[in-house]
Amino acid sequence: MGKRNSRIDSLSDDDLYKKWQADLEALKNRAYRLASAEETFRQTRSVAQVSPVLQKHPHLWEWMALAHIESSLMRVRTFLDSAQQKTPSFLAMLKEMVKHGERVLTRTRFLETYEDDGLPHDDWHRIGNEHFEQFAPRGSDAVPAVSFRTDLDDLDRAVGRLKVYVSQAVAHPKGEVSGPQPKPLSWKDYDSALDTIFEMVKKYYALLHQAGLMSIVPSVLDPWKRVYAEAWLPTGVGVPAFKSVDDSSECVFRTKPDTDSGRSRTPQLVGFTAGS
Repeated sequence: MGKRNSRIDSLSDDDLYKKWQADLEALKNRAYRLASAEETFRQTRSVAQVSPVLQKHPHLWEWMALAHIESSLMRVRTFLDSAQQKTPSFLAMLKEMVKHGERVLTRTRFLETYEDDGLPHDDWHRIGNEHFEQFAPRGSDAVPAVSFRTDLDDLDRAVGRLKVYVSQAVAHPKGEVSGPQPKPLSWKDYDSALDTIFEMVKKYYALLHQAGLMSIVPSVLDPWKRVYAEAWLPTGVGVPAFKSVDDSSECVFRTKPDTDSGRSRTPQLVGFTAGS
């Protein structure tokens, strides 16, 4: 960790600002993937809460819920990876901002983007200052360190419990390690942690890029909710025996580019089709 801190301390203000922008971009993309999966899960969860069939035969729902939650918890933990990790994490970024933020995240730097928008001086100056003061006290020259420290505490409080749970109950299930077992995780714990991450991504994207994210949930073009209104099998057709796909097929999630815009879309399972 000392080497990392030494490297951070040696960066110029401009380079550190660019690093935070790049880190936040990576965290935003990670949050997009998490939010996309979570939105589908929450829709399915709402169906499970009212479906007589799923309540009478809960095995499918329990399997889906367990697989999704364990996957999400592992993803959530990456937002709190220690500063020793090479991949970006909110924990590391906020700790860096506590130490260097007041020097780097200044009103002057924030307003530079507005000056480039081509608006009359009085307009961009007023709008830029109003936006900056969403993050800093009125009239201050920079975002104070206490703001980052507060967010760091909020993140640790909301997500830290999930991180501990992952280490104790997911990575090392009951019976595999000695000692006290973790307190069961509640839906409130789980939902609060994810919502905290999503809100912080939006907040820091606005601070570092001077642009708002309307939603952290990517649009899914496929009308996938139809599966809840239509039978999965024709009448009289039983569940077929499992047939493995070609061993050479890939079985991984990979983000496919949007051919119209060149932007990344929701990750899709490649090497798999409904007919495989």
